[in-house]
Amino acid sequence: MSPLYNNQSKEIQINKYISEKSDEIIAFINENKKVLLNASPGSGKTTFFANLCITHLQNKKEGRIIFCSPYLIIQGQFKRALEKKNVNVDLELNAASNRKQLLPQDKIITTTYKSLRLIEEDLHSNDLLIIDEAHSLLYSYKKEGKRDFFVKAIQVLYKTSAKMVLMTGTPYHGISKLLSLSELRVVREEIKARVKVDYSNTKYLAVALSFAENCLMQYGKEKLNVIYIRNTKKCDSIKSAIEDNFKCKAFVLTSKRKQTAVYKTLEKESFIQKDYQFLITTNVISTGANILNNNIGKALMIDEFNPTEIKQFSKRFRKKPDIEIEIVNKNYLKNERPVEEVRQELIEERNHQRFFYQRLLDAIKVFYTGEENLFKFDRNFHNETFIGSPVQLLENTIERLVIQEAYFVEQISYTFNTPKELVKALNKHDDVTSVLTESIDDNPQIDDGIYKQLDDLKFQSIISDFIVRQDIYFQTLLHYFTSIKDAYEKWKLEDFLKARRNIQNIRKKDLDKDILEIITQFDFISRILYPLYTVDEFIQDIPKSLYFIKTTPTNKRKSTLISLHINDLFRRYLNLDYQQYPLHPPSLKRKKNINSLTLREDAVTSSTLNLLIKTYSYLTSYDYINYEVLNKYLLDAELKFPLKSSFILDEIEIELPSKEVINYKKNLLIGLVNGLFYINPNQKYRKDPKGNRKATYMFELNLPNINEAKTTLQKKERKVIHDQQEKLDFQLATRRFSYPKLNPSPRFITSKNLILHKLLDDEYYYLIEDIEN
Repeated sequence: MSPLYNNQSKEIQINKYISEKSDEIIAFINENKKVLLNASPGSGKTTFFANLCITHLQNKKEGRIIFCSPYLIIQGQFKRALEKKNVNVDLELNAASNRKQLLPQDKIITTTYKSLRLIEEDLHSNDLLIIDEAHSLLYSYKKEGKRDFFVKAIQVLYKTSAKMVLMTGTPYHGISKLLSLSELRVVREEIKARVKVDYSNTKYLAVALSFAENCLMQYGKEKLNVIYIRNTKKCDSIKSAIEDNFKCKAFVLTSKRKQTAVYKTLEKESFIQKDYQFLITTNVISTGANILNNNIGKALMIDEFNPTEIKQFSKRFRKKPDIEIEIVNKNYLKNERPVEEVRQELIEERNHQRFFYQRLLDAIKVFYTGEENLFKFDRNFHNETFIGSPVQLLENTIERLVIQEAYFVEQISYTFNTPKELVKALNKHDDVTSVLTESIDDNPQIDDGIYKQLDDLKFQSIISDFIVRQDIYFQTLLHYFTSIKDAYEKWKLEDFLKARRNIQNIRKKDLDKDILEIITQFDFISRILYPLYTVDEFIQDIPKSLYFIKTTPTNKRKSTLISLHINDLFRRYLNLDYQQYPLHPPSLKRKKNINSLTLREDAVTSSTLNLLIKTYSYLTSYDYINYEVLNKYLLDAELKFPLKSSFILDEIEIELPSKEVINYKKNLLIGLVNGLFYINPNQKYRKDPKGNRKATYMFELNLPNINEAKTTLQKKERKVIHDQQEKLDFQLATRRFSYPKLNPSPRFITSKNLILHKLLDDEYYYLIEDIEN
């Protein structure tokens, strides 16, 4: 565990590489045990520690050297650096590793931050941990839709007795204080990157295209130019726009592109092929991936005002340390208070929080000094007793401190939201020189909407091809998940296919390299495959599910899936009672053969059926549908629902602690109505009693015409709909808002086939006919 306070600091001067002072650095590490090596990118840190591995093996020293990096691409680049020196890595530890524990003979290990915890218990005082890109320890990332942090890695570093060296050129002092690091600062004469700070309201695509045009005019197609933007979808849009407009080659580099040839070359050789003119990337580069191309042109960063991020990005191009970088941010908001004042308040509050958590950690360490065994805890066998244990107290405190530090880093970076402040912050670095340029004028001739349309067309084209060549796509996906050693994603896909396709036939298909490129470069998995898993659970027909994904915007999908779910519940659990029909509409009741005890135990289904019955009552009382009126009608019914999460209950807003329903969301209301009756999708306006125009929807009076079907399949499906049709034509007056309607409109009970038929246009049936022919 980290000592209370024993940190020293030292500064050394070098000409070019830190290996010039090898003996001095090694002596500092051996003396202080826990070290922050503050050295700029390009100062030879990787080479120094690769040579240290060679010395370690040659001298047969005790202990192991463990190289730890935030991301796979940096882990891979370090492994290649060792291989070039004929040093083998004994264990490459990450999510895809088959072996996830140390063996006695292991000497050289590489691991990611997230996997470091797997070997925590095996670390000893004679081991050396090398933490590369240590500034990344305070980064956050998305995990299952939530924000997560590298907390577990920091917890391991705090508790371990191993020696450690944290390497970065932009250290966060909160981590140094937490781990009681002794700082070794490396000073040298730096070649400065040239940074121009612009500000504009011009849309990002227009900025990127203007930059690309300028690069091609200046360099032709001989140079590799770089465009940085954090959003992966915007990366794809920029790539498409540049290739479409300038007939040149661009590549998108993000952490999702691990199986592309360009990514693998970068990982192995730190090099990008020379036939590319543009690299469009997220911050995957600035977190440590090095590029050794000698044909680098210049770079553009869009909407980035974190000085640390900009400095790190500028140093990734090792053969171009004086790279020219243009930063174009949105026109900055005017601050109500001086930014220096806001920043100082944040710094003071951060120091206050830091002091509190540090004192708490010190108290824990003092109290348990000599009782280290209390901090050794095997959660695999004693998970329940972990709660309230000393190690949980320690880990929770570290977690809160790390999240606080990350929060303040982010908030302080926002205070550089004026051009002058950003330039001033950048010029504090030894290896960056920054100037403020004039604002870029808006270019109204370039419209982002055009490129969104192009992206949509490409998306639709890919799905149409997927519908036509399903087995080849599935085979390529299986190959892809196997190649990246993602057993979980492969299992999910196989499990999905088992109930729907013949997997053996799929495996016989040849691999399609064009499809593999689509999968790796078009966000195929998140935009198409994952939605397919969800949608087909309700539609249960892969071509129809894919076509639904193709033609229905993401925010419109849930109401349709709810309608399919509601119709399924209606058919399984409920019956229409025609005793008073046609004078009255048939009443909706639970089927007699349904086990009432089972339903009572299944509170979600039972409460949903009550909601369904009440909605049916509304739909047989009114001549058209207004969703505001329906919402009020259901609220007045005071229905009760369990406080659980489900596909339906997530669309109901319940107030606590009264458990009173305060709103039914629009998706649910639309799904309820369309899951019971066949509704015309065209909105019409009617006046309520106060003369206000209200949006309404009418009951569809006619079923799809069999004789107007365009294909044999479409005609067959329409005939099934007519054969299954249930039409209600009762005599009891209904209402139009508060007005009675003496001759109510007839209405069709809907079915799954009818709901799906509404989703499918003639193009779908032509597509299926082409497949069959």
